[in-house]
Amino acid sequence: MNRRSLSIAAIALLAVVCLGMVAAVAFPLSTGEPQGMSESFTQHADEEYQLSGEIETDGDVSLAVDGAVAESGEGYVRIVDNSVTDTRYQDGDDETVYRQLLIEDAGPDQPGADRYIEDIEDDPDERLVRENRAGETTELVTVVEDPDTEIGDRLDGGASVVTEVLGFAEYDSVETSDGTQTLTPTDGWFDEYRSYRIAGSSGDVRVDAETNAVEQADVRWDVTTDAGSYAEYLIAGETTTQRISYEYEGGDVDVETPEWVDGIDA
Repeated sequence: MNRRSLSIAAIALLAVVCLGMVAAVAFPLSTGEPQGMSESFTQHADEEYQLSGEIETDGDVSLAVDGAVAESGEGYVRIVDNSVTDTRYQDGDDETVYRQLLIEDAGPDQPGADRYIEDIEDDPDERLVRENRAGETTELVTVVEDPDTEIGDRLDGGASVVTEVLGFAEYDSVETSDGTQTLTPTDGWFDEYRSYRIAGSSGDVRVDAETNAVEQADVRWDVTTDAGSYAEYLIAGETTTQRISYEYEGGDVDVETPEWVDGIDA
């Protein structure tokens, strides 16, 4: 082989090596893990606060939570889980909790209103005070005399699901100002509960710079499950678009008594 042929062969080999290096970086053979920052998202521990959070999947709300807790103990929490809206209110004067269930007819695969009525009747601390069936929506109103979970704990529990989903991605820190750190999600392959790829990520998350407690979030990304490598990504199954939003505000809270509570004899 002459010198010119050797040079051409060397250039070709170098191109193959470089292409392989680029592919290894862009399309890894193995999965990664969300960075420590995302795994340590926390929640504020104020005595008085209000918050809201929502998870959308392909444009449909799969989970939503909002509520408020006052220093007096008065508070409410509303959780929307698929076709059921569960709202609970406590006036702060005693431990009695008022509960409203709005149950949409979501088909044979979802539990209907009768199933919830059976559960209420089986609970010695909860009694049904109102049942209203109108079209495809059933309203059930109950009184819980001795609740096993405080309003604030239930609100924090729903909010923790939202912050946990925020932790599915890796984040880059882009700014820290006045005690608040701003993070932006990044694309990548991950292997937590199952392998998945996040792509097309956008938005930001703002956290307390010292505690990592989430203050505000609005992010969006596409998730492809069972995709731990580029090869798996090419043949992987379902891709969904998720949008996660969250808003927290501490300080004075004014909780209004819901209209559906009026007239109930506790």
